Amino acid sequence: MTIFLDDMSMPLVNQWGDQVTLELTRQLVDMGGFYFLDKDKRGDFKTIEKLSYIGAMGHPGGGRNDIPNRTKSKFFAFNMVLPSVVSVDNIYGSILRARFNSKSGAPDKVVAMTEKLTVATIDVWDKIKRSLLPTPQRFHYVFNMRELSRVFQGVMDTPLEVITDESVLVCLWKHECTRVFADKLARTVDKEFVDKVINDFTLQHFGEKLATEHAVTTWWADFLRDAPESEDEELDAPKIYEPIGANFDRVRSKAYEYLKKFNDAYPAKSMNLVLFDDAMCHMMRIVRTIQQKRGSAMLVGVGGSGKQSLTRLSSFTCNQKCFQIALTKNYNDNALFDDLRGLYQDAGQKGTPVTFLFTDAEIKNEGFLEYMNSILATGEIAGLFQKDERDSMCADVRNDFVKERPGADENMINLYGYFLDRLRDNLHVVLCFSPVNAKFPIRAQKFPAVFSAVNINWFLPWPEEALVAVSSTFLRSYEVDTPPDRKEALYQLLGSYQNLVGQVCDLYFQSMRRHVYVTPKSYLCLIDFYKQLYKVKYDEVNILEKSVNTGLKKLNEAAEDVETMKVALREEEKNLKVAEEQTNKLLVKVQSETVKAEAKAAEVGAKKDDCLQSKAIIESEQEAANKDLQAALPFLHEAESAARSISSKDITELKTLKTPSDIIRLVFDGLLILQQKRVVDVRAEEKIDFIHDSYDEIAKSVLSDIRFLPDLLDFSANEKDNINDETCELLQPYLQLENFNPAVAKKASGAAEGLCKWVGAMVMYHEAAKIVKPKMDYLKVQTAKLEAAMTELGEAEAELAAAQAVLDGLNAQFQEAMDGKNALEEKANATKNKMDQANKLINGLGGEKKRWTEDANNFADRRKRLVGDVALSCAFVTFCGPFNSEYRDKLNTEYFLADTHQRKVPASEKMDLVGFLVDQGTVGEWALEGLPSDDLSVQNGIMVTRSSRYPLMVDPQGQALRWIKSRESDRVAKAPGQCVSTLSNPRLKDQLEFTMGEGLCLILENVEEEIDPILDPVLEKAIVKKGKNLYINVSDQNMDYNPAFVLYMTSRLPNPHFSPELSAKCTVIDFTVTLKGLEQQLLGRVLGMEQKSLEDSLAALMEEVTNNTKSLQLLDKQLLERLSNSSGNLLDDIELIEVLANTKAKAKEVEQKLMDAEEKK
Repeated sequence: MTIFLDDMSMPLVNQWGDQVTLELTRQLVDMGGFYFLDKDKRGDFKTIEKLSYIGAMGHPGGGRNDIPNRTKSKFFAFNMVLPSVVSVDNIYGSILRARFNSKSGAPDKVVAMTEKLTVATIDVWDKIKRSLLPTPQRFHYVFNMRELSRVFQGVMDTPLEVITDESVLVCLWKHECTRVFADKLARTVDKEFVDKVINDFTLQHFGEKLATEHAVTTWWADFLRDAPESEDEELDAPKIYEPIGANFDRVRSKAYEYLKKFNDAYPAKSMNLVLFDDAMCHMMRIVRTIQQKRGSAMLVGVGGSGKQSLTRLSSFTCNQKCFQIALTKNYNDNALFDDLRGLYQDAGQKGTPVTFLFTDAEIKNEGFLEYMNSILATGEIAGLFQKDERDSMCADVRNDFVKERPGADENMINLYGYFLDRLRDNLHVVLCFSPVNAKFPIRAQKFPAVFSAVNINWFLPWPEEALVAVSSTFLRSYEVDTPPDRKEALYQLLGSYQNLVGQVCDLYFQSMRRHVYVTPKSYLCLIDFYKQLYKVKYDEVNILEKSVNTGLKKLNEAAEDVETMKVALREEEKNLKVAEEQTNKLLVKVQSETVKAEAKAAEVGAKKDDCLQSKAIIESEQEAANKDLQAALPFLHEAESAARSISSKDITELKTLKTPSDIIRLVFDGLLILQQKRVVDVRAEEKIDFIHDSYDEIAKSVLSDIRFLPDLLDFSANEKDNINDETCELLQPYLQLENFNPAVAKKASGAAEGLCKWVGAMVMYHEAAKIVKPKMDYLKVQTAKLEAAMTELGEAEAELAAAQAVLDGLNAQFQEAMDGKNALEEKANATKNKMDQANKLINGLGGEKKRWTEDANNFADRRKRLVGDVALSCAFVTFCGPFNSEYRDKLNTEYFLADTHQRKVPASEKMDLVGFLVDQGTVGEWALEGLPSDDLSVQNGIMVTRSSRYPLMVDPQGQALRWIKSRESDRVAKAPGQCVSTLSNPRLKDQLEFTMGEGLCLILENVEEEIDPILDPVLEKAIVKKGKNLYINVSDQNMDYNPAFVLYMTSRLPNPHFSPELSAKCTVIDFTVTLKGLEQQLLGRVLGMEQKSLEDSLAALMEEVTNNTKSLQLLDKQLLERLSNSSGNLLDDIELIEVLANTKAKAKEVEQKLMDAEEKK
């Protein structure tokens, strides 16, 4: 076996001057083996035979080591010189001639021109190689045969049908030379030099006409064609490498089309990109590289330049799968191997084109780059697959191997070689590195293939045109209340801010030796913050303007109403005087009529008393008579009951009796006597068999009358009182008879029984009623007298009522007059009170009215100045955090403010950033929480609370940490042990998940210069919405995200060097204590030790001042809100006037307290 040792000089020289790896290599070559160190085999020698060694290395110097002499002595050394120009011309000339000839269908002029391409390319390469030499800062300025091969690869991969003449070929050649030689350069001046070299040799080799025609390099791309239409299946667009034309409009349109498709396909990873010209150029560079077989790229630029976004878009444009590892806290070599096995299966086993996106933030250890180096150099990673896994993959590619290499042997070596070739053809590694990383140059020495086997694309800072394009894209549809020309100036101003900060960063490093970076992502944050803050401030001005104007209108209306009320009050007082005179006259008349009515009432009262007395006597006597009458009523009821007991049948039976019994005759006589009907005359006593009674002569006629029974009942009811003593005397002989009783009569007839009862009952009634009747007669007489008296009384009362009616009418007139007078009086008093209250309110709000009037005149100007004021405030919050007080002031005044005025963007002459962004009440709260009140600390507080990115605080004295803990004490208390942590805490992931889901805060202490990559999604706020829930994917796990969550990071390092990527993800804020802040802290500690009571009093006083300041602001706001929100006339709302008065009184009280507090301080 032959072992090839590439880059033998790579091993580092240790402190003793040894290169351990090479010493082991020398021992292996020299001794042919090693001694075992295992305990059971210690001392045994392991012999290694039949190995040959071939080594290679670059010339020592320029950062490259030499190898030890002892190792060098074991090898036969010889120098490999570069091929001569003739050899190179023969090599690449043969390749070009094989492609461009008459047999291939190339035009004759194109075939003739290819003879010149090789020499022209070699001249360009040689000139650049000798002029742009590598330096420690630009160590990658290495131009070798690989660059020549890449130029010709680009030419060879272009379809022949595109190269229609020699002009197109020269255009293609210039483009490929520019891509290979210029894209890797780190300075604009170097790029311009390469362009000049290419143009010079174009003129020299291809003539003036072609040189003039292609003085400006034309870009080429292969994604301009549309996909062919098909009803059966969706076809991919053909990849034809061709020139894009005179401008970027066409290619930009296609790029946006692919961007839309990407966002539709991957909504969770959607990108909102602005494809300005510079971004389009980088995209076309990436597409050109990954479309080529074995094309890999290294994108070098600071964080936020768009490297990853453009790579994803380019990969999607090329129909490739884009893969990026998902870092976790425990991600190691085994996890990387698992991911690489999947890539090998896709790209090598299945033949699927894959873009492997790998950033320097994902290099958890330098061993990861060794694997990248192996992939790019040979495609093979030792130990990645077991033998059976490798054999299985080789078996899977056997069919494809037979088709593509029909004459080759199907052994395992050839199959594995074919697998690796296909892997390298389809796996496109895109490395995204930062040039400011201290390990960047070291990695170039340790892992040469990582730099030599890729196309380097150096991302320079965004040009101002790109910055303006981005700001205009995001703000063009955003409503800014300013003329169009001022809005255009705003776009340019924001881009200028970015460049100005970049200049100040260099000055800051030169003078303070502190690293500060400004990245494109910071610029995007500036634009987003501008949109948020402008809306908030614009709405504030509009709401305040509406409130102030409404309040002033109310006050002016109140003043006008007061003048109107003065006139109305004079008229009301005049009417009141007239009403009083009329009321007094009416009062005299009422009093006279009242005397008359009272006399009549006395007279009627006397009569009424007499009538009532008589009535009482009569009622008493009537009650006694009624009692006697009640004694007679049972007899009457008995008579009625007896009459009702007789039926028509009984009468008919009685009527048909031929020989009635004596009792019937006696009863019938009694009946006739009671009814005072005719009876048979009494005759002289004769000797006869029986008396001749009335029954024989009269009974039949009486009983035959159908009214007989009703007449009996009627007699009982109405004629019972007509019975007299004489009638009863006539009945006595009958009643005294022993047989004259109902029992005897019943035996004779049912009717006789009833009639017998009726006769007896009526007689008994008469005997009882004759006692009552005199009384009743007397009562009738007395009742008649009473009725006459009552009639007379009624007439008197009618006269009294008439008199009272007259009096009531007069009283009603008088009351109406009094009511009118009182109404006039109340109205006058109300008018007077309203005037007094209005004058009191207007006079009390005199100061506010003056201030509001001044504000009302300034609202239009304030709204106009918001365009620049918001830009200055956003630039301050976004960019000034890492700088000290001196450079913050310099940035704000000498750079930002001066540039704003120079570009004539409306802004305040002297911008009070603190007052614009925070109120005094909030500043007072911060002071109570432990934040010093010096300007720098207040600015830091604004940045912590207002920035859209999470803060990373440089806090060597622990001032920021104390303030944050005090500020978040309530939330920290909710979950002790969860809200404060460090990056080294093994429970960090659990703490992050808990606090983020519960909407608490997470404070990370003692942060170093690098942050665990698992926090990247949190810092970037990569929020995904699923339904109503929000998530952030951390370490391949969806964690709940509550918008109330806040992440704070503090570092004890006095002068940390945070990477641009980290600076782009968070807001770096320098909390280093100033002299004034230190003085306050030391004074507080001294007072706390020496004068604790005084320090406590001062703390209480500061708290009182803060509370009173906030109360004053709230009261002033409430005063204006209540005034402006009132409906109708202000003077009619008494409650509102009282509230306004109370509010004003409270405001004055608070102002007085603040003045007293200032005196105490």
